[in-house]
Amino acid sequence: MGFCKKCYLSKIAPGAKPEDLIFFDVEDKCECCGKTRFLVEKNETPEDYMSIFECRWETIQHTKKVEEIMFYVISLLEKRAFTHDVSKLYSPEVELFAEQNAKLKYLTYGSPEYDECKLALKPALDHHFREERHHPEHFKNGIADMTLIDIIEMLCDCKASSLRQNNGNLLLSFDGLCEKYNIPKDSLLYSVLENTVKMLDEADHN
Repeated sequence: MGFCKKCYLSKIAPGAKPEDLIFFDVEDKCECCGKTRFLVEKNETPEDYMSIFECRWETIQHTKKVEEIMFYVISLLEKRAFTHDVSKLYSPEVELFAEQNAKLKYLTYGSPEYDECKLALKPALDHHFREERHHPEHFKNGIADMTLIDIIEMLCDCKASSLRQNNGNLLLSFDGLCEKYNIPKDSLLYSVLENTVKMLDEADHN
């Protein structure tokens, strides 16, 4: 038996401070008010001691904060998903993409014919890169200026684009992608991107 926090501070030890109390790990009946609550006692342990209850409570608060931040990140990704490549729907991009996309569909990534189509698309691509930040070309310092949100959208874009190409395979073209954007093979970024590409490659997006 014992006392709940309210009764302890108001009737048992009015001079005590809330921070001087520790909570029992399970609820029980308060001797004073008769209500079933988490009971308390005066903390007689060193200041650096944390009860099981306090540890659990602190972890729960941390988990809630992580959840809040993760849902914020999810909201950013959702916005990107809904607005991805919206600039391609209008001039001056849509006309050139309409002309070249039919050809690109049957070309192999990196082939001379593929590069020729890309060159023809340059005016549209230049505009696209200015408007869409999931491309390293959007930034002065390329991929070094991007956020993880940008990079996730970029990899999803690359994966989806590879599925549109003849014999397209993001994993096989990954080294070429990294070479294009100056990502060294021995870098941490290369490893993280490669792991993510493998994960996307294992998923069925057809």
